[in-house]
Amino acid sequence: MDTNTSKGLRDRLFNSLDKFIAKEISSKEIEGICYLSEQIIKTANVELEFQREINNSARLEKEFDLKIAIEEKKAAELLQITLKNVEENV
Repeated sequence: MDTNTSKGLRDRLFNSLDKFIAKEISSKEIEGICYLSEQIIKTANVELEFQREINNSARLEKEFDLKIAIEEKKAAELLQITLKNVEENV
């Protein structure tokens, strides 16, 4: 069993809870387990938020590149029309 996953964390927490209920571990030990679990969860949340920001940044960059490409195409089309009009009037 891979304990370094959210399922592994849940399994360990419930196992610790069962041990606490069975009076196999002290309330002090449970407090320590809860504190460590909270820190693991906070770290995971920070990592998720960071990944969301990275993904959002990449999406915005792609959207910007697409807008630039569209504007370049419009500018090229306008230039062709202008050149055609100039040639017709010469």
